[in-house]
Amino acid sequence: MSVRRAGFVFVLLLATPGCRTPAPAKAPEKRAAVDFTPPTLRPPPGVWPTRGELDLTVLPDQTDFEGTAKYALDVKAEAGVVWLNATELVLDGASFTVQGRVLPAKVIPGNVDFVGLVPAEPLVPGSAEVSVHFRGKLDRTRSRGLYAAQEGAAWYAYTFFEPVDARRAFPCFDVPSAKIPWRLTLRVHPSEVAAANAPMASEKSEGGLKVVRFEESAPLPSYLVAFMVGPFDVIKAGTAGHHGTPLRFIVPKGRGAETAYAQSVTPKIISLLEDYFGMEYPFRKLDVAVVPRFWGTMEHPGLVALGQPLTLIKPAEDSTERREAYANIAIHELAHFWFGDYVTCAWWDDTWLNESLGTWLDLKLTDQLEPAWKLGLRSVQQVSGAMNADSLPGAKRLREPVLAREDIEASFDNDITYSKGASVMEMYERAVGEVKFQSFIRQYLHEHAFGVATSADFVATMRRVLGPEIATSFESFLSQPGAPRITSELDCKDPSHPVLVLTQERYKQLGMEGVADEQWSVPVSYAVYAGGKVARGSPVLHPAQERIPLALAACPKIVNLKQDGRGYFRAAYPKGSVRAELFAPSSPLSLSEKLAMLGDFSGAVRHGDLTRADLLTLIPALARSPDDTLVATTASFFGGAQDDQVPTALRPRWEAFIRKAFGDRFRSLGLKRKADDTPEQRLLRPALFDVLALRGGDVALQREARHQTDTWLENKPAMEPEMRDGMLFVAAVHGDEALLGKLLTALHTEKDPSRRSLLFRLLGLMPPPLDVRVHELLRDPKTDAREAAEAISAGLTNLRTREGTWSFVQEQFDVRAAQTRADDIGQLVLSLGAVFCDPVHEQAMNAFFRPRLKSVDGGPRTLDKAVQTVHVCAAQAPRNRAALEAFFAQGSR
Repeated sequence: MSVRRAGFVFVLLLATPGCRTPAPAKAPEKRAAVDFTPPTLRPPPGVWPTRGELDLTVLPDQTDFEGTAKYALDVKAEAGVVWLNATELVLDGASFTVQGRVLPAKVIPGNVDFVGLVPAEPLVPGSAEVSVHFRGKLDRTRSRGLYAAQEGAAWYAYTFFEPVDARRAFPCFDVPSAKIPWRLTLRVHPSEVAAANAPMASEKSEGGLKVVRFEESAPLPSYLVAFMVGPFDVIKAGTAGHHGTPLRFIVPKGRGAETAYAQSVTPKIISLLEDYFGMEYPFRKLDVAVVPRFWGTMEHPGLVALGQPLTLIKPAEDSTERREAYANIAIHELAHFWFGDYVTCAWWDDTWLNESLGTWLDLKLTDQLEPAWKLGLRSVQQVSGAMNADSLPGAKRLREPVLAREDIEASFDNDITYSKGASVMEMYERAVGEVKFQSFIRQYLHEHAFGVATSADFVATMRRVLGPEIATSFESFLSQPGAPRITSELDCKDPSHPVLVLTQERYKQLGMEGVADEQWSVPVSYAVYAGGKVARGSPVLHPAQERIPLALAACPKIVNLKQDGRGYFRAAYPKGSVRAELFAPSSPLSLSEKLAMLGDFSGAVRHGDLTRADLLTLIPALARSPDDTLVATTASFFGGAQDDQVPTALRPRWEAFIRKAFGDRFRSLGLKRKADDTPEQRLLRPALFDVLALRGGDVALQREARHQTDTWLENKPAMEPEMRDGMLFVAAVHGDEALLGKLLTALHTEKDPSRRSLLFRLLGLMPPPLDVRVHELLRDPKTDAREAAEAISAGLTNLRTREGTWSFVQEQFDVRAAQTRADDIGQLVLSLGAVFCDPVHEQAMNAFFRPRLKSVDGGPRTLDKAVQTVHVCAAQAPRNRAALEAFFAQGSR
């Protein structure tokens, strides 16, 4: 019985007349036993936050931070324990406030993700508040949660929380559906800058620190809460968009001038987004937090994080490629202010609602921002890689249930969540028309403004706006893995009444066993050409086969199943379709359609219908195309694990073939930028240089690369910005003792994070026996694991250094894994899967990583994908090797 209740009974006794015996007190209600078993995935829904308040002391030059987290709570059911997410935090005390009463709380251990708070008496349904004081350490090795990075003598603090690392910075309800307003207070060194999602409300001195209070934010899930502290320069960049949103760039000291391009283009990006969504930018200000590394890029509302390699461009390094990278990725992250921030996926099984939609729109709007870049054509090329990954037995669905913590990281699958999802969106946009699709997107956002949404919500809006047939078709791509393969055949028994026969099955790669058959409802947009006339149609293919009469009077010569090059399916064409005239300037196919057809021909090689040699017959004509984008795509055919499997005896002929195909085109461009270069030519020049110097064995270009690399290391700005990376990589692949010494000397004095990353990549490419010295550097505990990863990644791409790098990975993995983020480990495993192409390495990878990745978030699924990729490459390699031998034996050059 509580003190308050006892006092009430005592008053009643005093007021009772005479000596009458009072009625016996009512027995206390029997309460349910409290279950103290900690959750393993999500906080129980019985107690949920409605508002959050953080008061943090963050001093970047110190190892620890501390603070208080307060939450207004909606108690839906009686609770004897409240579970909060907290990882590697020390909780010093907690209390609950209920109807003005303060209830002390006992902190009980949970597991790696949860801590329990037990109030002095159970919470009853209604409103409450919880307050927790805690301590933690700034991460200086993995850059997760609240982390610190040093530049020069100064330390800076940043946050990176997606998907489940906010719990490393403060106790919270760390799930997307806990979307609440936040009010932050940061206590920092007096000389330092503090920024957060919302505008600053006040600033004052207190206890020797500067206390910065921020206005209450819009509703945000914990993974989107963001702040930064350090001796930053704050660059005011005017306003962005049509409605005058204040724009600033927050950069490490002295780097403001390097944001010139970003300052010029970011306001235009916001305008394009406002135009597409038909609404004002939904947050009150826009700060661009320039964080140390590329992968720190993140869509925090009001404080978007963009990496230094993207955002800071020195005048001597300004290039079309650098501008394109900043613009496209900035559009992606800022598109998330709508897809992810304004409307947030309710749980990680719907990560695609953030990432598929963001990727689809970033390509679309980059084309609008700079049409000359033709970046949207890349989506035609990206979809091919997505379908290759989607053909594997372990391929995830676009909407994949997340039933365990380790599944969360796997929901961010580049091939599926990003590229497949974007291509599926493009396919349906083309099927219904851009205007109608745009109205659907706007309606979806309007219905869930500042809230959360699920796949079911998205499809329900689609059903209302676009119709049941489109929604049902879309669901078939959402709910099952894989990609369709649509085979086209012509029935010309009566040439005056030809029939197009379309047959559907699941796309499978040669050597891939255990892949289940599936059926989709596929929007196919065909164009069939005969006698100077064309027949078009856009059916939704439901059955396994459909016969379509064509309004043509002759048997067609060209069949194209992807008008505009769009469609998430492999198109399989009749035998004899691999013809150079399809790609000639006189061809009726558009550039995007030609690129899509090339991708489907590559898919046919993987399926077993064609060989690599069949595609080589197209190369001479493609390399002479007047379209620079088509030539660059053709050059990209040469690379990867299968090219490394070219037999040693054939290597001289292989290299000569490449030099003959691309040499004249490169010489016409020259090594140096010309005043009248188009953006396409500026991108083609380094693409051709790479294929000639790295794959074609062009000795003269290799010597030029070394000369310019030596000059670059002397800090002489003679190298063309577009050519820099290619020149440096070629020089490193063919490096010697002298170059190694220069790289090590440069690394010793270099402080800029982006340039240091580049130097480590060059070191990773140094050939044997020099790689032994590089590995000694990487073993040094003083070497940052994040920088060492750059060298390892580069070493795997080069055939000469690959085996030594793989041995080093096995030797050092157990030591370095503890210092490495789960997503970086996953990327390493996928990189290995992309370069190996034989059963021996498939088995070795499986044996080495299987026991080690059990406890790594997303690790088992990532390993499955990697070893399956090696398996299919190994299965296809003998067939392609034999075809290449026959090709060159016939005297083809």
